[in-house]
Amino acid sequence: MILKNLTKSLHYLDRDTDVPALVDEILRLKRAEITVFIERQKDRLQEKEAGDYFTLEDVLKVKEGELENMQRFFRGAVIPYYAMQSRNVWGEDLSSALLDDCTEEVKKEVGFLKYDHTGHITDEVNSMTTFERVKDLNDFLHTIEEVCFKDQGYIFPDSQHFKDLVKAKGRDAAQLQVLQELYQQYKNRFPGGEIA
Repeated sequence: MILKNLTKSLHYLDRDTDVPALVDEILRLKRAEITVFIERQKDRLQEKEAGDYFTLEDVLKVKEGELENMQRFFRGAVIPYYAMQSRNVWGEDLSSALLDDCTEEVKKEVGFLKYDHTGHITDEVNSMTTFERVKDLNDFLHTIEEVCFKDQGYIFPDSQHFKDLVKAKGRDAAQLQVLQELYQQYKNRFPGGEIA
């Protein structure tokens, strides 16, 4: 996928991977995307002074599968749990705008912000892709649990339960089930209370 100033594709490697076939697939996709990407960057250079240039950095990272599982847990359970409880919105169809707002809110509450070139903190939230180690993302999720959930009296999702459901039923079914379970837990916690 081509993002603003970079191109990014995800591929998966396991013990049974056919390495030459994977390399061929990476190069095939990269060639198609990078041609369009570089053409766009070249067009941007036409507006600049002669002699100006961009540096192209080609990076191949290896990310642990568990890191992606935890990022899916963050997007598929943590943020919807926060959205439903903080906004008192109960339903299976949470809008992407609501989820985006809640993601930004949670990141701001725990100080997951970007720094400018001088090292000063900005108001812009950081990206989940900056996590490269499982331990760092786990610490981040623990901070969210403490600050955004426990301090507010909200229910935090069970990561192992979510992971087991994803494995058994797939991500969409797992997400639907944990949201239904949250609704029941919330109703049981506040019997007779109003739930929109």
